[in-house]
Amino acid sequence: MKRLAVILTWVFVLALQIALWPEITVRVLPAFAFATALAWGIMINPRTGFWLAGGSGLLLDLYAQHDLGMVTVASLAGYGVAWGIIRGYLSGTVSWGPVLLGAAVGSFVYELFLLLWMEVRVDGFPLLAETIGTGTLNALATFVVFLVAAGLASAASGWFNTPRPRHERSLRYR
Repeated sequence: MKRLAVILTWVFVLALQIALWPEITVRVLPAFAFATALAWGIMINPRTGFWLAGGSGLLLDLYAQHDLGMVTVASLAGYGVAWGIIRGYLSGTVSWGPVLLGAAVGSFVYELFLLLWMEVRVDGFPLLAETIGTGTLNALATFVVFLVAAGLASAASGWFNTPRPRHERSLRYR
C-alpha cells in the first residue's frame, strides 16, 4: 500500500510539473518534483527521496527532449547539497532550522545548476541577470513548494518530534 501511495503521489507531481511547464525553459516556475522529492526524503525515507529526485529529473529530461541530463544533474546536486546540510543535524528528532536551511540552499543549488548548464550551452546567456532574477524567484518558489510538501508528508507520517523508524535509525548519519 505504501508503494502504491508513492507511485500515485509521484504521478500526480510529475503530471503537475509537466502541465504547468509545457516547454522546459528558463522562467519563474517552482520545481515541484525536486521539492517533493526533498520533502519525501526528509520526512519519510532519504533513499527513496534520492531515487525520486533522480528519477523525476530523468523523466523531465526525457520529456523536454533536449540537453539530456540537465534536470537530472540539477536534481541530484540540489538533493545532495540539501542532505549534506541536514544530515549533520539529525538525531532522534528533526529540528526545523537545519531542514529549512538545507531546503533553501538545495533549491538555490538546483536552480544554479540549471542556469550554469544554460550558460555552457547557449551563447550570450545572461547568467548574472538570470541568477539574480529568475533563478532566485524559482528557488524561492521551489522552497515554498517544499514547505507545503513537507507539511503534507509530516502530517501523513507523524515524523516530526517522534523517534525515527527502525530502518532510518540503522542508517549512519554521523
